Amino acid sequence: MISTDTPPPLPGLPGREPDDLDDLHDRAPATTTDGPERTRSAARRTVREAAYLIVCFPVAVWTFVVAVVGLSGAAALVTAPLFVPLAGVLLRASATIERSLQRQLLGRRVPQPVYASDFPTTGSAAGNVWRRVTDPQTWLEIVWGIVGFVVATVTFVLTVTFGAIAVAGLTSPLWFWIIVRIPEYAGLGDLLGIGPGFVVDSAANVLAGLVGLALLVPTTRLGSMLQSGIAGALIGTRATEERYAAIARAHTAGQQAERDSLRRLERDLHDGPQQGLVRLQMDLARAERLMETDPQKAREILAGAGLTASSTLGELRALSRGIAPPELVDHGLHSALMSLAASHPARVTIHDRIGTRLPEQVETALYYAVSEALTNVAKHARARTVEVILQRRPGWAEAVVTDDGVGGASIAKGHGLAGLERRLAGVQGTLWLSSPEGGPTTLVAAVPSGTAR
Repeated sequence: MISTDTPPPLPGLPGREPDDLDDLHDRAPATTTDGPERTRSAARRTVREAAYLIVCFPVAVWTFVVAVVGLSGAAALVTAPLFVPLAGVLLRASATIERSLQRQLLGRRVPQPVYASDFPTTGSAAGNVWRRVTDPQTWLEIVWGIVGFVVATVTFVLTVTFGAIAVAGLTSPLWFWIIVRIPEYAGLGDLLGIGPGFVVDSAANVLAGLVGLALLVPTTRLGSMLQSGIAGALIGTRATEERYAAIARAHTAGQQAERDSLRRLERDLHDGPQQGLVRLQMDLARAERLMETDPQKAREILAGAGLTASSTLGELRALSRGIAPPELVDHGLHSALMSLAASHPARVTIHDRIGTRLPEQVETALYYAVSEALTNVAKHARARTVEVILQRRPGWAEAVVTDDGVGGASIAKGHGLAGLERRLAGVQGTLWLSSPEGGPTTLVAAVPSGTAR
């Protein structure tokens, strides 16, 4: 049974946009430029690096305060469940600002790691809180808040000092004539005994400005490299490592899922359609032998063979649903799921909040996930209604399957959902399950969405 009623809003499951790890640093292609252009390029780079160091200082102060409060709260087991998760939320916001500043001012991309809060809350409340308290990324960002504050303070002071000297000295010929008119003013010429002189004092100020500029350039270069490098190591390196580890796990899981699928298909073909075809062959042979001696019996056998052929064809169609049915390839995920739900014994409601075609591997993975979930519902859940929601989160496509059955589902080894988890891992997807005894059961299959077509 199928229904397309509008459901109540579903609480969002977190997701994140996958970072482009193939190009962590955007670089313009190397070109040959003349001297003035190189000078202008170096000036623009120095200004961006100085702006990065200056703007990062108030962020570093705020991050340091949050890190110290979180660290202090973690000293007691009573306050740790409150202070550490709260500090984690605020530090995550600071890390997001840091990534944005590095991308916009330095042209660098710092990947975003996975946080404990990115996963749905399952199990006991105490377990969910403890998972956030022990989140490795939160503790790395606490270290970043403390270490980064020390580095940011030094780089900020040096940048502002040398920048002020450079700007004041190089622009002194424009405003210094006002200073020399002050009656009590004693300039460098007076101190050297050569008398008052606007030219001498202006030249000295311009020289000081050149020295300040000469010190400002390496200060901003080394300071931005050091500060962004520390930040990237603490708020981004773990994301890179996780990404490569996820690729390796996906490769292994994909191979295992393919082997499992082939073995399952071979078993199902042997137990189902193959037996039907053997019986069909035997019936046709009998009918051929009886065609001349007992035509009536031969016709009865052929009628039975027709029923066997229809049954075998139905079994083949059922098996094809677990691979990639033509409905999915030709008309998309929503249409294929509507066809799948039409033959389900429970009342299945389909809600498509995506509305566009997804990449083929994404649609196939989500179709297989929903198909496996509906099969489990029909076999074990004793549910009356099933709700299937297709939705997108930043960077992810999700299928949420909820039934009102008896619950008790598991992803343990030996169950069908374990194979589904391996299959999703093969496309770097994830499987979340909440199925307490007595129900309801909620299954969420999430797959990196790529680009819609």
